[in-house]
Amino acid sequence: PDKRYGYAYLQATRNALERINTQFLDAPNASLEAIPLSQGPRGSDTAIILHLFYTDLWDEFCDYLKNIGDDFDLFISVPKDANVQEDIFFKEFPRAHILRFENRGRDVLPFLNIYREIAGRGYRYLCKIHSKKSLHRKDGGLWRINILDKLLGTPQQIAKVKTLFDPDPTIGI
Repeated sequence: PDKRYGYAYLQATRNALERINTQFLDAPNASLEAIPLSQGPRGSDTAIILHLFYTDLWDEFCDYLKNIGDDFDLFISVPKDANVQEDIFFKEFPRAHILRFENRGRDVLPFLNIYREIAGRGYRYLCKIHSKKSLHRKDGGLWRINILDKLLGTPQQIAKVKTLFDPDPTIGI
């Protein structure tokens, strides 16, 4: 929330997500057929959706993800044409789901497609992160690290963030 508009922006975002145009989401650009995400039980009450556009940042994200422990389900979207071997993901997170997408909609289209597939699993916590480099900013890398430190910097920080959501399950962002 902000001082001027309060929760209006967050509510507008929520309203937009609830009215997602399924025609847009059903565009034939995702490789969701390979892994039936909507089937099978969830392994945790926490889902992490990582859009790894910059696959060279995997080691950095891997270190942050390790702070969560092993109690989360991981969904990684990468560009369809990314030159990355998927076994690097499975080495650290053997239960990860790797999905390749056309570079359309930046990180939003992959997120919405994955979310649509896993929404019925009943996750209590969902964290969406993105491998931003923000090359147009001098502090782009520092900005990313600052955000990740506040969300996933330590196991204690992760526990703190989760406790902020516990009293009110309607909190969305």
